[in-house]
Amino acid sequence: MRDQLRETFGVEVEIFGGRTGSFEIARGDGVLFSKLDLGRFPEDDEVRGLLD
Repeated sequence: MRDQLRETFGVEVEIFGGRTGSFEIARGDGVLFSKLDLGRFPEDDEVRGLLD
Protein backbone atom coordinates (compact mmCIF):
# COMPACT_ATOMS: atom_id res chain seq x y z
CA MET A 1 0.00 0.00 0.00
CA ARG A 2 2.85 2.41 0.81
CA ASP A 3 4.33 2.13 -2.68
CA GLN A 4 0.90 2.46 -4.32
CA LEU A 5 0.18 5.68 -2.41
CA ARG A 6 3.60 7.09 -3.28
CA GLU A 7 3.23 6.28 -6.98
CA THR A 8 -0.40 7.35 -7.33
CA PHE A 9 -0.53 10.43 -5.10
CA GLY A 10 3.11 11.37 -4.60
CA VAL A 11 2.77 11.11 -0.82
CA GLU A 12 5.10 9.59 1.71
CA VAL A 13 3.52 7.30 4.30
CA GLU A 14 4.71 7.39 7.88
CA ILE A 15 3.74 4.69 10.36
CA PHE A 16 4.31 5.20 14.06
CA GLY A 17 3.00 3.88 17.33
CA GLY A 18 0.11 5.71 18.91
CA ARG A 19 -2.56 5.18 21.47
CA THR A 20 -3.74 1.63 21.91
CA GLY A 21 -6.52 0.88 19.45
CA SER A 22 -6.01 4.03 17.40
CA PHE A 23 -5.56 4.18 13.64
CA GLU A 24 -5.56 7.53 11.90
CA ILE A 25 -4.84 8.86 8.45
CA ALA A 26 -3.67 12.46 8.48
CA ARG A 27 -2.44 14.95 5.92
CA GLY A 28 -0.56 17.92 7.31
CA ASP A 29 -2.29 18.91 10.52
CA GLY A 30 -5.69 17.47 9.54
CA VAL A 31 -7.03 14.02 10.44
CA LEU A 32 -8.76 12.47 7.42
CA PHE A 33 -9.80 9.20 9.07
CA SER A 34 -10.01 8.06 12.68
CA LYS A 35 -10.75 4.46 13.65
CA LEU A 36 -11.61 5.62 17.16
CA ASP A 37 -14.27 7.98 15.81
CA LEU A 38 -15.78 5.54 13.30
CA GLY A 39 -15.15 2.23 15.06
CA ARG A 40 -13.62 0.55 12.00
CA PHE A 41 -10.63 0.44 9.68
CA PRO A 42 -10.88 2.12 6.27
CA GLU A 43 -11.20 0.14 3.06
CA ASP A 44 -8.38 0.47 0.49
CA ASP A 45 -10.58 2.44 -1.90
CA GLU A 46 -11.65 4.70 0.95
CA VAL A 47 -8.02 5.59 1.66
CA ARG A 48 -7.48 6.47 -1.98
CA GLY A 49 -10.64 8.60 -1.94
CA LEU A 50 -9.48 10.50 1.13
CA LEU A 51 -6.22 11.39 -0.58
CA ASP A 52 -7.80 12.52 -3.86
